[in-house]
Amino acid sequence: MDTNAPPDDLRTRLAQAMPADRARLLLDLIGHEPNTRLMLDKASLSTAELPEARLAGASLRGADLAGADLRRADLSDASLRGANLTNARIEEARFTGAALIGADLTDAHAGEADFSDALLEDARLPRATLRFAIFRDALLDGTSFEGADLWAARFEGAEATFANFRGAHMSEAQLAGVDLSGADLSGATLQKANLKDAKLRSVNLEGATLTGADLGGADLTDANLPRVNLSSCNLHHARMSGAWLEKTWFRQEQLGGALGEEVAREYEAARQGYLNLEQNFRSIGNPEAASWAYRRSRRMGKLHERRMAALAIRRRDWRRAGPQLLYAASDSFVEWLCDYGDGLLRVVRAYVLCIITFALFYVTGAKVRVVSPRRRAGCGSGRGGREVGWRERLRRRSWRRGSPRRRC
Repeated sequence: MDTNAPPDDLRTRLAQAMPADRARLLLDLIGHEPNTRLMLDKASLSTAELPEARLAGASLRGADLAGADLRRADLSDASLRGANLTNARIEEARFTGAALIGADLTDAHAGEADFSDALLEDARLPRATLRFAIFRDALLDGTSFEGADLWAARFEGAEATFANFRGAHMSEAQLAGVDLSGADLSGATLQKANLKDAKLRSVNLEGATLTGADLGGADLTDANLPRVNLSSCNLHHARMSGAWLEKTWFRQEQLGGALGEEVAREYEAARQGYLNLEQNFRSIGNPEAASWAYRRSRRMGKLHERRMAALAIRRRDWRRAGPQLLYAASDSFVEWLCDYGDGLLRVVRAYVLCIITFALFYVTGAKVRVVSPRRRAGCGSGRGGREVGWRERLRRRSWRRGSPRRRC
């Protein structure tokens, strides 16, 4: 084959060549035009041997690369929209900034491949081998990773809303801060995965394995978590408002003393979160934790009403401020009196305090100096009067009302 042929001739021969010869012709073309963007849309390069090929910026939209060998190839900024990469070997390949929208990478071998800043919307990667792959800052909305091997893959800064991770193996994956809202993680293995501060709103984690996972600060609002074992997870200040918790195993101490909603002073959401915790703790037979969650929910309700009352006062909306202040005040009294029904010692304390107050009133404040009726009428010498108790005063008052006034 003439490797010194002009580029136009190589392009013509590439279009007319048999599949077995296309790989060599493509490499010749790359050698002639190393810095030129190659236009290879819908090219048939299945099973082509292209290891370490320099295809940066190439246009391979709709190209057939099924079973192709692209190990350590440079495909950064390439356009692979709708390309067929099923069963392709792309270990350590560079796809940084590449457009893989709607591409099919089913069963692809992509260990340590770099997909940083890549566009993988609606791409299909089921059962793909992606160990140590990098998806940093990638767009993965609607991407399917069903059954994929993502062990220790890195997703920092990625956006994967409504992505499909059903049954995926994601042990030790780095997902800190990743937006996974609406994603399906049912049956996924997330052992020791880093999900710190991840956005997991409305995710489905039913049947997932989360042994040793870090969910500190994670947003689990409206998440689906029935019968999931979280007993070995870090749940420090996680958000759980609206989450479906039914026989979900974890301990009160794992929450770090408060839900994330309370830390953020979102008191109404925190109240809902604590109500969810109360129901869940009762379902797993932990009445002490359920009691704690109930008390926290009442306190969050009190703080919410207090805040709303302050806002109403600021707006001079007295019609709303009054009931809200009354609710907050009554709730504060109930909390002080009996800690919302769960503090027996507080009830005893309040009872003793009432007795002491009454005794002090009876001994000191219930006696007054009263002038004798005879002296008030100017009769007799009399002394200046005497101190009488409240019973004596009451008796004399009723006597004066019911009997004619007597004179001396």
